[in-house]
Amino acid sequence: MFIIICLVAAIALFETKQSPNDICAKVTSRPDFAVLIVKIVMLYEYAFFYEDKYHWFVILTTLMMAIIMYKAYRDNWPYYSDYMNRLMSLVTGIFVWGNFVLVI
Repeated sequence: MFIIICLVAAIALFETKQSPNDICAKVTSRPDFAVLIVKIVMLYEYAFFYEDKYHWFVILTTLMMAIIMYKAYRDNWPYYSDYMNRLMSLVTGIFVWGNFVLVI
């Protein structure tokens, strides 16, 4: 139940009360919603499916979740600051690259 409340609060109750001059001021919370879902899925995945027989399932779903996070930040540009948008795209891109190397 707590998870549902967090998801609803992350997407529905977001208001931009910050100044656009603040470097971490956000326009939208949709990428944060995607990151929250990815974290919840990965938490359950690593808690219940982290066994030898599910090894490739965990690796491939982690790669897919990393791509979802990258696309969420890359497509939505949630920050007013272009610097923060590029920084978050870089961080999530490194996460995708690390997971891609893990698959290889």
